[in-house]
Amino acid sequence: MIAATPRARAAARVLARATLTAIAATTALTLAAAPARATPFAQPKRERLTTPEDATWTVAIPGASTALAGDRVLIGAPLTDISGAANAGLATLYLRDGDAWIASSFPGQVTNQAFAAAVALTPEWRVVSAPGSALVFLIPETGDATWAAGKTVIPIGPATSFGNALALRGTSLLVGAPGSTIDVGRVLTYRYDDPSETWSYEAVFSATTPALNDNFGAAITIDGDLAAIGAPGTAPGGAVYLLSRAGPEVPWVLAPDPLLPTLQTLDEFGAAIAIEGDLMAIGAPGSVTKQGRV
Repeated sequence: MIAATPRARAAARVLARATLTAIAATTALTLAAAPARATPFAQPKRERLTTPEDATWTVAIPGASTALAGDRVLIGAPLTDISGAANAGLATLYLRDGDAWIASSFPGQVTNQAFAAAVALTPEWRVVSAPGSALVFLIPETGDATWAAGKTVIPIGPATSFGNALALRGTSLLVGAPGSTIDVGRVLTYRYDDPSETWSYEAVFSATTPALNDNFGAAITIDGDLAAIGAPGTAPGGAVYLLSRAGPEVPWVLAPDPLLPTLQTLDEFGAAIAIEGDLMAIGAPGSVTKQGRV
């Protein structure tokens, strides 16, 4: 091997520096020409919504249920005591008015009604469940913060925990009763008929192979013609079942095989679910010794 002379080594160093400078310049030009990328998760504006004060109620755990639609927020406090009725429950609607929020509350009526244990909002309806009374209330949207007279749906068959979870999209309402038939769980579907202005029962679903403590229907979500139902008690770590249909006027069909990823025992996979387009987020709050994961 021939050793490089000092002059040759110096020339090599100069060439290397020139090459690095050229690369850096090219990179800078490329970055300058590339469009700026928005921050994936910009810091949101934080606002605190407080429940209106009233001498007849003692608010407990506001935010146990929430729903958002445009400039409206519906928040449930199902363990609120109303006029001495323990756990009667309270629903509060917040309507944005410029930089302020207008709040209007609607209370439960009887002890352990758990009014507003689950809530939903659409442009047409405010939906509030009352599992203690086995009722789901559907209140037409008024366009302001007032509460109009509404309609109710009731369970067909066992009523235990009817309304612990619900989801509404368009004219389709799904109501979960995860404690029904000793915690095996059921989900009941209803459809709104506009000409008659009535909500009618359609069908009931349960797990393909129901078992004790499945809690089928503990969480429900709808996106178009796809619905997902959580059964977080399904052994060993939870399950999510899918309902689909060919159109809004076509009955729902339950897929026989649930989503069963590899999990640890008691992960509670399916305790919370959200769908948007081709994406589905599933909560497993019991995962990794109750630290939780999605």
